[in-house]
Amino acid sequence: MNNGIQTPVPAFAPEITSQPAGATGLIIGDAWTLSVSASGSHPMTFQWKKDGVNLPGETASSLQLTGLAEADSGAYTVTITNAGGNVTSEGAEITVGDWEAPDINRSMIAYWPLDEVVGTKTPDLVSGYDMSLYNLSAADLQAGKYGQAFMFSATTSTALSRVNNPGEDLPIYNKPDFTVSMWVKGPVQNDRRVFSEGSTGNNNPLFNIGTHNASTDSTVDSYIRTDTGATANHQHGSLSVFDDTWHQLVYVQRTLG
Repeated sequence: MNNGIQTPVPAFAPEITSQPAGATGLIIGDAWTLSVSASGSHPMTFQWKKDGVNLPGETASSLQLTGLAEADSGAYTVTITNAGGNVTSEGAEITVGDWEAPDINRSMIAYWPLDEVVGTKTPDLVSGYDMSLYNLSAADLQAGKYGQAFMFSATTSTALSRVNNPGEDLPIYNKPDFTVSMWVKGPVQNDRRVFSEGSTGNNNPLFNIGTHNASTDSTVDSYIRTDTGATANHQHGSLSVFDDTWHQLVYVQRTLG
């Protein structure tokens, strides 16, 4: 029977739907942001902690750590509270050190950060193998995994390219041992390239790394065709890479035996 008295709605305790993600190997002066998402009744309050101790004033759903020092290393958690109760996140480990800066020139042939435009090119910091922009500009730079990154579009046929000269260390495909590494983020797509080497004269040779050539899954596809036209055919990975989140994609070729 409804006697005109409103039935109170029960409060639902908070439940974390996205845990904060930590980072190791951060360098002194770096920045890192910890974020948490939760479902449940509103309003909610947040309290961030480091090694179990409250961080004064850090009561938002995100914690921005800037100008990091070694003393900032530790386990960070956040406690979320509402009328229905509270929940504490998993610990997000932050490690900051005075690490030795990496020597990007040792055994490295080329390094394109892909986070800036100089004239009509994006620079290579190792060998000066700068790549030219094709249907791209500085306006196509977006937030990347680290720094910025280029946003490519099949609709406008965007690309970064370079024609190598005799005596240079590229192309890489014909070396017996090499590694190609990059950060990628993109949705499931059919037969798109993220790295490619070929010839300006004909279809041979060809070396491609990209999305699956004949499927709508999110795995990686690699393809090699030699100078004579012999192929290694399409090789497909087993892990999800093109799922619209950042992944580090590493291709390694080495001589066995």
